[in-house]
Amino acid sequence: HPNKKQGECDFLVLCKKGILVLEVKGGVIHYEDNQFAFPSFKNNPPKYFNEDPFVQSDGNKHAIINSFKKKNMPKCYLESAVVFPKSPFKYDGLSFDNFFHLDYEGTFYDFIQNCFSSRPSNFRDLDTATFGEILNILSPTLTPSLEEIRIDENLKRIQAGKELNSLFLEGLFENERLVLELSLIHIS
Repeated sequence: HPNKKQGECDFLVLCKKGILVLEVKGGVIHYEDNQFAFPSFKNNPPKYFNEDPFVQSDGNKHAIINSFKKKNMPKCYLESAVVFPKSPFKYDGLSFDNFFHLDYEGTFYDFIQNCFSSRPSNFRDLDTATFGEILNILSPTLTPSLEEIRIDENLKRIQAGKELNSLFLEGLFENERLVLELSLIHIS
């Protein structure tokens, strides 16, 4: 990421026209005094965003562009946008004129069409091979670490132990003369 240790894209829309990086901000959103916030509710003060969602989306777009450059990917059109599914986003001024956004009044299909409509003519549609290459880069194979595998196995053992304990307790409830032999299970 160009400005921070790492970034996170909420959604990526990949189509033959290119890639759309979407930042989604759910709930009711306010924008006042150059800051985005969830409004005050009951006795709670407004909760201000750590980062402007437009800046966040644009930063993620540039991180992808830089990643593609390092991998010598063919030129691909990338655009960034913000979606406010539960809020209107009406603003006065020029602050957001260069950014795409969708609020609760628009349709997603028209929004996607609009985002790709400003694509410069020097960008061509993605061919099948490039499309596949982009998919491979954006959806890597992850292998769990040995520690994660051990944790998963231990959680399975704990769950099995809980189920066995439930059986013992049910047996005691049904038959007061039940004899149980217990052994300790060592979990490493």
